Amino acid sequence: MNLRIKFGWLVTTLWILLWACSLFLDWNNANNMTFNEWGDFFAGAFAPLAFLWLVIGYFQQGEELGQNTKALEQQERALKLQVDELKQSVEQQNKSAIALSRQSEIAGLMARLDAANHVLTSLERQKERTHKSDSVDRDKNIRIITEKQQKYE
Repeated sequence: MNLRIKFGWLVTTLWILLWACSLFLDWNNANNMTFNEWGDFFAGAFAPLAFLWLVIGYFQQGEELGQNTKALEQQERALKLQVDELKQSVEQQNKSAIALSRQSEIAGLMARLDAANHVLTSLERQKERTHKSDSVDRDKNIRIITEKQQKYE
């Protein structure tokens, strides 16, 4: 409970005690009052209290609006931080995608290189077999295999 509300309750209590004492001290006149006079008495006695609580409520509402404004500002800062983090996350994902793409390109090149090495090895074996053979077209076959090797090198 804040200081304004405590002050309001203190003033209210003192105000009611003041009017209760006033009624008690002048009970003979109060006992002879009509209902209309009682209504006027209570309206006059409690109108200042109503105004007091209206003012207290006004200031309390102002405080709460200030707190709400601070909370909204904190939420705005938090959202900005989230946006910044999201941007950084997207940048990191883009870098990761580029790295994966490059890695995929390298893997493709390595596969092609491996295939070329396999073909060259196969051609080298064919060339050796052709050298060992006694075929009539041996020189021609060696030349063809050598040309194929040169294409892969």
